[in-house]
Amino acid sequence: MTGWLLALLALLAFLPAGVEARETATTTISGGDLPHAVRLAAADEDAFFRRFNLPPKLEETPDPKGASYSVSSSYWDIALRNNRADRPAAADEARYFPDGGYVQARQGDKEAWLVIDLRQRAILDRYIRLTRAGVLSLEPGAFEVLRAAASSETIGIAIGDKTLTEDERGRFWMAAQAAVRLPTGARAATNALWIVFTLTEGRSLQLFYTPDAGLLGDGGGTESYRVPPSWLTTVLGDAPLSGQNGLGGSQVAQEPGRGAPAWWVLMLGGGFFCLAAAVWLRRRWA
Repeated sequence: MTGWLLALLALLAFLPAGVEARETATTTISGGDLPHAVRLAAADEDAFFRRFNLPPKLEETPDPKGASYSVSSSYWDIALRNNRADRPAAADEARYFPDGGYVQARQGDKEAWLVIDLRQRAILDRYIRLTRAGVLSLEPGAFEVLRAAASSETIGIAIGDKTLTEDERGRFWMAAQAAVRLPTGARAATNALWIVFTLTEGRSLQLFYTPDAGLLGDGGGTESYRVPPSWLTTVLGDAPLSGQNGLGGSQVAQEPGRGAPAWWVLMLGGGFFCLAAAVWLRRRWA
């Protein structure tokens, strides 16, 4: 237990401030050969911000080639300033070059060049490609982006503990065309089935499906869709979608808890103390 606490202490102390600085933000791509601006869905924007280390700032000005796009995001200020009050703020507006992943930003009155990683590039490039093709709206949901991208890239799908085959994935995306986005998000019910989508850049997106309510949505309650009754029948057949057939996840028998209650109070108190110390140390070293 002590080793885990020390590891957590070290991780929190050295974690870049930009990772936890994001609260609410809107990332929008525009310009170039796009027919209109497009805003990243909440799940995709969150994935774009979640980078363990900050992107490297280039010492020399690169010579990027090809098209470029305007990307408005508070991420550039996080990447360049890292919550340092003694550093000038960076503008939300920056220029993104897909060829090479270069970003031309502005910090104070000076130009700054960054290079984003392959996962971040995949997110922006997907929106650029699909918007240019005319299949994304101004503010698409994450599932709408997946549905549009399925025709041009392979997206893995698992429903509960069942991984869909290539043929089943094709039938899934055909059935998904009937999903209609609702104006408000919804929360997962107790009988919801979880559908996990694995994207080419290595990250995954998790949505829930509630058969009784005919709802598909994300776990954060930011977007939801109305789907027809038994819309997955064409994908998985007539087998009931419940935990009885394994699609709802396996049930693990729970053993009685061990240890006296006072021991847990002591350990939790020590854990909170270590967390507070980590935050204090990180702020002091920053």
